[in-house]
Amino acid sequence: LLLPARTFVVKNTGQAALIIGTVSLAGVAPGQFHITANGCSGKKLAPGITCAVAVTFNPTSAGTKSAFLNFPDNALGSPHRIPLTGKGGVELSVNGGFNLYPTSTAKIPTGWKPLHFAKTDGKNTAYKKEGSASVRIGNTTAITKTLTQARALSGRAGNTFLFRLWVKGQNIPATGVVQAEVVLWNGTTFVTDQVIPLPRGTYGFTQQILSFTAPGPYTRIVIRLWYTAPTGAAWFDGLSLLRSP
Repeated sequence: LLLPARTFVVKNTGQAALIIGTVSLAGVAPGQFHITANGCSGKKLAPGITCAVAVTFNPTSAGTKSAFLNFPDNALGSPHRIPLTGKGGVELSVNGGFNLYPTSTAKIPTGWKPLHFAKTDGKNTAYKKEGSASVRIGNTTAITKTLTQARALSGRAGNTFLFRLWVKGQNIPATGVVQAEVVLWNGTTFVTDQVIPLPRGTYGFTQQILSFTAPGPYTRIVIRLWYTAPTGAAWFDGLSLLRSP
């Protein structure tokens, strides 16, 4: 999963020109990071002038990764380094992009179970953040609608999770429950319930993010989208649940 780029700005705070060589990635795991924009390599910066380098984190396995940006230059202490760290995770959600369906006319994405869906709910190609489709859930009366995925996945206390999704709203009122949640169970014993309350009103796709740590061992993970508001609608896309040791 490629994460959004982080931009690092270098400024010449000295009195003479700063001459920068080729900026590169080095350290323990440089292959886990990628330079996506480089405005510093080969530059000669006058005093007070800046340049910038953007880096993304694209881990290939779970766990903590580290590297550094290496800046060879003509300043005292060269080369200068910017440390980089990130934590890779394993994707736990299945079909979180809502792009796979059992048939071409199906409305319910593969791997998910709906409750009280109407004909206007489910697969939607008019609005999407990524891939070929999103999932729409809306109401014209105050009933509970959910879209759920449950998986038998074992883990331990201390596992860290990053739960993310994109949501778009249309005339969502202040009343009712509109949220995304992750529930951990250990057999029939409840472990934790982590909730992202979703914005109300009308808005374009915005990303919602929640990080949490498992307080105990677990054997099952449930991901659920809720819509109980009496009117309005929400579109969901790009759902991801990452787990790290």
